[in-house]
This record gives sequence, C-alpha cells and structure tokens, in this order.
Amino acid sequence: MDVYLDNKLIPTSEFSGITIEETVQSIRGNHCPDGTLIVGLSCDGQEVPSGAMTETMDKQISTVDRLDIITATYPVLITGTMDEASEALHQTIDDGKRIAGMLVSGNTPEAIRQLGDCVRAFQQVHDAIGKSLQILQIDNDLRWSEGDSLAQSLAKPREVLTDIKDALQNSDHVRLADILEYELERATADWEDLIERIRNEVAETDVGDSSGSKECDAAS
Repeated sequence: MDVYLDNKLIPTSEFSGITIEETVQSIRGNHCPDGTLIVGLSCDGQEVPSGAMTETMDKQISTVDRLDIITATYPVLITGTMDEASEALHQTIDDGKRIAGMLVSGNTPEAIRQLGDCVRAFQQVHDAIGKSLQILQIDNDLRWSEGDSLAQSLAKPREVLTDIKDALQNSDHVRLADILEYELERATADWEDLIERIRNEVAETDVGDSSGSKECDAAS
C-alpha cells in the first residue's frame, strides 16, 4: 500500500491499521504545506466522486494498493473555479438563447427538458461565486462602485430564476422565451463583474490559513 501526496510518495509506516479518513487527517496535519487544502482523492487510480466519499473514508487504508491525495492552494483553486464559472456562465447564456428558439418554434417538451440542465448550471455558478467570496472573507455589505452591495449583486440573477419558475408554473412559454432570450444575459452581467473582481482580489490578497483549515475539514 502506497500513499501519495500530489504524486510524492509518503512513508506509510504511520498509516498501519487505520481508515482512509484517518490517513487523510494524518496527511493534512503532518504533510500539507500551509495555505493548501485537500481537493480530491483517488484510490487505485480511480477518482473518488463526492457521492462515494463517506463510504470510501470509512474503509481501512489496507484495502487499497495506492491512495492519491490531491491538494491545491487557495489562489489556484479560486482562480480555476472562477475560470470554470465564467465559461459555464457563457454556456448557460448560449443555452438559454437556444432553448428560447425551441420554445418559439413549438418544440416545448425538449425545451423544458434542456431548461432543467441550464438552471442547474446557473445555480452551480451562483454557488461557486458565493463560496469563493466566503473563502476570501469579503463583506456582503461591501458596495461596488455602482452602489449595489455585494449581496445585491449576487442576488440579481437569482431573481431571473424566480421569473423562470413563475413562467413555467403558469405555462407562459412566450414569457419564458423572452426571459431566456433577453433578460438572462443582462442579469448575469453582475456575475461577470463579480467573477472579475474575485480574480483581482485573489491576485492582491493573501488568503488566511484559518479558512484553509476549515476547507480541509470539509473535504474529509
């Protein structure tokens, strides 16, 4: 049985007779550099999905031949997350316009099916932005130059989700198409601004180790 931290072999004598969770905790406490957090696990070459994490953590470390523990620094993690969020946001806007066209052409069942994926992606972008702001410990009452608070800027696009839900409940497909074609892109402009500001904040701010500790605990 071998344990690797970011592809570096760790002596395994300290891991005898313990669970994978205890192994991860030991690695975090004794081998992780300051300012890093554990972002993933791989057992015998297979990445452990989030849904299987609890079951995997309960296993004895002796049940796997190789355990890989993957870490990242906060700047790398947040910047990467914002890059993915920006890409997903643009894709969601494009998908919304395509779905609007399907509604106008009468292909309503398929449009509604694809809308579910679009809304889920939209929610994931919201969660990624909110989590990054929390890690950076930015005050929700902070006001941008436009006068809106951080919380207000984050909430604006979510109002569009409420409008989408209302249009679906009322079977108002004309209204739904208008939201997806025109309002979605305008509403997400605030999120694009937040993403860019988070990137700038990461470049200028030294994220504290205390928040890193909290994240490592959450990962396990």
